[in-house]
Amino acid sequence: MKSLLRLLAAALITFGASLHAETPEDVVARQLAAMRAGDWNKFTACMDIPALKEFQASMLSVLNAAPAEGPRAQMLKAFFADQTIPQLTAATPATFFAAFMHGLTNSNPIIKQGMASADGQILGHIDEAPDKAHVVMRMSVPVGEGKVTKMDVTSLRRDGDTWKALLKGDMQAIVANLSKALQTK
Repeated sequence: MKSLLRLLAAALITFGASLHAETPEDVVARQLAAMRAGDWNKFTACMDIPALKEFQASMLSVLNAAPAEGPRAQMLKAFFADQTIPQLTAATPATFFAAFMHGLTNSNPIIKQGMASADGQILGHIDEAPDKAHVVMRMSVPVGEGKVTKMDVTSLRRDGDTWKALLKGDMQAIVANLSKALQTK
């Protein structure tokens, strides 16, 4: 009888856990709320750690290639509150990304305002085997007297019983554009 009760209890725990597993839409909704609030730590908590490591390595490469006086100092001030390269190298990928996003939005009020007032309507997700999902969302951002509405996709990778967002192409474009801008100087 005891073994039957243990088996039943285990089944109920497993069933309960599956009811509380986050969906890709849940994660994107949390990330959208964090973006609107400007809470980059909560936003980054929804991110895939390997993707954040890749971003950190790419940005550190750009920073290290920049002339120490001028461009590097400007980038460190604008995006990382004057932290040093050794501090940024020692930072966790999540801390690094959150600091970058905080600096990016604080140095550009238009981006900050757009993110704070963005509205997202999550339409659903598409599974990609074996461990990815793509959440489709209609994003509206006020611009002047009107608004810009576009479709947006956030790709996620399964991480246990939740999902973690991958970096979007626009973040990769930021790194590439910073690198290119520094090469022309």
